[in-house]
Amino acid sequence: MLKLDLRFLVAPTFLISTFVFFVILSINILALYDSHGTQDIEFNSNYMFLFFISLVVIGSISFKEVGKQNERVNFLNLPTSTLEKTLSKFLSTSVIFPILLIAVFFVFSPLFEGFARAIFSGELIWENTIENKKILFITGLLLTAFFAYGSIKYNTISFVKIILWLIVFIAIIAALNFLLGISLFPELRAEVFGLEHDYNRTTSNENMNSDFIENLGMTAFYLSPLVFWVLTFFALKEKEA
Repeated sequence: MLKLDLRFLVAPTFLISTFVFFVILSINILALYDSHGTQDIEFNSNYMFLFFISLVVIGSISFKEVGKQNERVNFLNLPTSTLEKTLSKFLSTSVIFPILLIAVFFVFSPLFEGFARAIFSGELIWENTIENKKILFITGLLLTAFFAYGSIKYNTISFVKIILWLIVFIAIIAALNFLLGISLFPELRAEVFGLEHDYNRTTSNENMNSDFIENLGMTAFYLSPLVFWVLTFFALKEKEA
């Protein structure tokens, strides 16, 4: 199952992503060919755009067999368990594919740096350090998991449905964060509802362990891709029933 996903899902998506990335960087460098003096090549922004878009695309097509009526029955009746099918999709789209995309970054970075320095007469600023790597990586995995769940849930590759569901999901999370905030912090309630609050008194912010709250939120964020893959497992199991 994993070999099939690598061959028909990961390989073509990776080749297309790499080609698009190559074209974008080439255009950016050649567009500045006649410029003089210090040049700034936006390697990071180009790469992160490719990274997130590629993960969204592969997530949305991860269960493309279910979206095609002529392939759906064959896929659902494969002699593999629901867990094996889900694990295969997870490993191919959320482990192997991101690793390949990261490899592209480290291969293209020195390659294009050398190419740009060769054609520019002025000094080249090549910023290839990405901050908050862990958060960006988890965000990408969350997008993949979210769109994978959407692709199996809606039984079709529908960006509109998935994006609308994403907007609703973000709105729910924002509402829960707001409710949590006004529940824990009296000073926030006072600001929102125009209530009186003694700001000279020790506030809930100072009484609570802010590190614990931050760590709790980050832990939930790190686990969120796995939560959506679990939901994907049960959605696939429901299709097979």
